Amino acid sequence: MGQVNQPSNLLDRIIRLEKRVEEIWKKVGLASAVIRKGGLTLLDDAYLRMVDDNNDEIVYIGPDDEGKQIIRIRREGGADVLYTYTAASGRQYWALTDNAHQIIFSDDAESGQGIARPWIPIPVLTTRFDQMPSTPNTNFELVQSTAFRPKQSPFWRVNTSHCTTAPDTAGEARLILDGVQVGATFGVGFVVAWTDIGPFPVPGTHMSQHHLELHCRRTAGTGRVGANMIVESQQS
Repeated sequence: MGQVNQPSNLLDRIIRLEKRVEEIWKKVGLASAVIRKGGLTLLDDAYLRMVDDNNDEIVYIGPDDEGKQIIRIRREGGADVLYTYTAASGRQYWALTDNAHQIIFSDDAESGQGIARPWIPIPVLTTRFDQMPSTPNTNFELVQSTAFRPKQSPFWRVNTSHCTTAPDTAGEARLILDGVQVGATFGVGFVVAWTDIGPFPVPGTHMSQHHLELHCRRTAGTGRVGANMIVESQQS
């Protein structure tokens, strides 16, 4: 009787089945995966890309057309949210954009330090001794305030300039936050001087409303006691 043409044993059949499954797996691709330990490493300019069901690229991490490594995150529909880009100087910067594709925050690539946008206004103080907000009263009187402002950073810092209007006059000034004094009371004389207070913690939660006041009073003489302030928020 002739020999029947069939796999010699069970092991051969398993090997053939594994190869067939591997071929099917390669065609289908990776549908889902979980990494419990270790990590995923991409080498030699490989990239990570996520595309939604509308074929819009949402996330891309890898080389751009010039071979420079970038990160790009987009909204539904493909509009940029955050990306890194290379400026003419060769340095990279990162930018956060709004729904109109406009940069609302980015670092400065040309200098390599600090913020490019937004353009932050620089406050100024009146330092002419007879034009500061002032009072002749011997009791503390409000001469300047922030009105109610939201807490966006945990600390505030205050820079004050102050002076009296006459050589025989002296006085004091203080800061009141939400009805409570912050920092020490400081003296005011007939010379334009500067006093910094803070940084001091602002109570409440993020975006809670707070009111900072600058008070002055006369302690001697016949003139007026004046002061003004600029306030900046700071990190912890």
